Amino acid sequence: MASAMEDVSLDTNYDYEITEGQLTGSKQTRHILHHHPSKGKQFTSLVISPLKSLMQDQVQALRKHNISAYAIHEGMEKTDISAIKDGTATVLMASPESVITRHWKELIRDTYGDKLCVVAYDEAHCISEWGLEFREDYQKVGILQSLLEAPVLALTATATKEIHKDITRVLGLHEDTKVLATLPDRPNIFVLVAKRTDNFETELQWVSAAVADFSVSCKKILIYVNSITMCETIYIWLHSILGKKVYSGDVSIDTRIVEMFHAHTDLKSKERIMSNFCQRNSSIRVLIATIACGMGIDIPDDIPD
Repeated sequence: MASAMEDVSLDTNYDYEITEGQLTGSKQTRHILHHHPSKGKQFTSLVISPLKSLMQDQVQALRKHNISAYAIHEGMEKTDISAIKDGTATVLMASPESVITRHWKELIRDTYGDKLCVVAYDEAHCISEWGLEFREDYQKVGILQSLLEAPVLALTATATKEIHKDITRVLGLHEDTKVLATLPDRPNIFVLVAKRTDNFETELQWVSAAVADFSVSCKKILIYVNSITMCETIYIWLHSILGKKVYSGDVSIDTRIVEMFHAHTDLKSKERIMSNFCQRNSSIRVLIATIACGMGIDIPDDIPD
């Protein structure tokens, strides 16, 4: 269930356009917050986002629409740092690890504090200890609430009642916080349910055959499983039967055609896998994953020629 939680009413001095991405079966629109100042003053949207690759993708998309967007993360460009310090960002994104550091916390307060129109928490279920993507530093972002005065928006597509309560507690939201929720029904997506057996080797033989026959030209395949153990089992099995065919060139982490993604995958590997898999000509063509995989995935419909 997708939900949005607003801490206070939005100021009528400026309008908002708030779009939450929805899976449509073909394309996915990113979570985008874009404001339209009505009195000639520049306002800034601060977005707390959990993944570097997701922020970079959003920044790139926003800049194509001539929106001054920047992201605070490890390894950012010096020109971006200068622009952020100069106060030119209209959409400013930051990882939870970055935004709670003294340097960035104080810079955002001093440079953008009086012109923030919204503080948005993307993939807000990461705030909750009940969430599958629990991030310790995300539990500390509530400190921003005491430093910044702006409407608060929490966005998530996986908010159970327990996670909802946790988000409300961590962010210190009021009891009268508005909750907007929609059912995740996608009528254009066809779902086929078939009874599985314990012989996954036979059931997934078509996957190994596709990789063996077409290598990096095969269609992208995303296999969801219900446990980390099964995720690792299928990953090891595919690597064992495909041998060197599981690589698109020399044996290297960067040439793997088959990868896996789950809650215990380290952050750098998550960034690498998502950044690669979402590219049109990605070397990763098969991804075995638990439901920990899914945040911010925006994969083009077309495949390599």
